[in-house]
Amino acid sequence: MRLLCEYPVGSLRNAVTVNHIPSVAKVVRNLPGIGKPFLIFDTLPGNPVMVDFSMFPQYVVSADETANATMINEMLATPPIDAVTFDV
Repeated sequence: MRLLCEYPVGSLRNAVTVNHIPSVAKVVRNLPGIGKPFLIFDTLPGNPVMVDFSMFPQYVVSADETANATMINEMLATPPIDAVTFDV
C-alpha cells in the first residue's frame, strides 16, 4: 500500500507501508500523526507530486486504531484518486 501525507508541512511524503490493515492503522498514528490528513492506496498510477487533502476532510488520523482501520478500508474500497496530481 501507499501512504500519502504531508510531512513536514508543505512537502508530500509517499511512504511504503505494510499490507496488513491493523498494522497500517497503527503506523498512521505516528506518520502522519493524530489529527493529520492521510490517503492510502493499494497502488498508484504514477509518482504523486501534490495532494489536495481538503477534498476528503473525513480522512484524518484518529488515536483509535479501529477507526483508522475503518477509514483505510473505505479508502481502499473507493480510492480518492481525484485528490492526487501525478508527475507526467
